[in-house]
Amino acid sequence: MFIVWNSDIRDFPTGSSAGADSNSRTPRKVLLPHRGNPFCDLDCRTAFVNPAFTAVFGYQREDVLGRHIPFVPSWDVEKSEAELSELLSGKRVPARETRRLSSSGEEIDIAVSVSLLP
Repeated sequence: MFIVWNSDIRDFPTGSSAGADSNSRTPRKVLLPHRGNPFCDLDCRTAFVNPAFTAVFGYQREDVLGRHIPFVPSWDVEKSEAELSELLSGKRVPARETRRLSSSGEEIDIAVSVSLLP
């Protein structure tokens, strides 16, 4: 299982909010309501999305659970797939700024980071 951290660039927090919650193995990022976070399995099928994800991207929870979310623009598919391969081979994948597509096709500027869950 891996998680994709998506943050609308306009709302991207800095400082200590990026750390882990000391009372939980769940990164604090998941608990912040303005983060649009999908959790996906290794086949990129969605296992969980938080309310911020549905609010930012416009996809309904029922429409994406168990499915691939079609929100990576065609021009970014190759890079995103390469990053997933690096992650699965044990390498660290740095966060980056990019764009993702809303359910209506609108491009949204985001910061994206991927991590494997233990």
